[in-house]
Formats: sequence, C-alpha cells, structure tokens
Amino acid sequence: FDDVFDVRADNAAVYEQVAKDFVDDALRGNSGALIAYGQTASGKTHTMQGTPESPGLIPRAVVDVFKTHQRCRVSYVESYNERVRDLLGDADDL
Repeated sequence: FDDVFDVRADNAAVYEQVAKDFVDDALRGNSGALIAYGQTASGKTHTMQGTPESPGLIPRAVVDVFKTHQRCRVSYVESYNERVRDLLGDADDL
C-alpha cells in the first residue's frame, strides 16, 4: 500500500495525496492505474465516485485532464466477483 487514510480524510485530500501524480504522469504519456481495494462497505465507491458535494477521484481526474485540453484514452472498469465490466461502454462484461 502506498497510503492509508482514516475516516476523517476527505476526497480532496485523498486525490491530492494519491491520484494527482498519476493523472499528471498519464498526461506526460505514462500509464497508470488507481485501484480501490477493500472489504464490502469500506468506502471504495465513495472514494472513487464521490458525491456532488464531495467529488471522488474519478471526477477530479476528469476535471484535471480536461484542463489540459489534451487528447487521451481512458478506461474505466470494475472488477467484481471475478468479472470485469467496462463502465464507459455498452458491453455487460469484458
């Protein structure tokens, strides 16, 4: 693990600490992956997607990408119960 946060950490702090450098590196041509891993109801979805009041890592990354006006390729997948789903596409499973 690179970082561990307690319940007081907000999505902005998590993004700045964990994801911002990945986004910056991706915009320089490097590949990266952000993975939320943990037990059921531990806050993975909240951290990744967030709420309108507290956007998660994904919406914050999208904002940062579009600030640069650069063209890029993005994948957004979910792996759950040994099934991988493309969350941006129409296919049910990959």
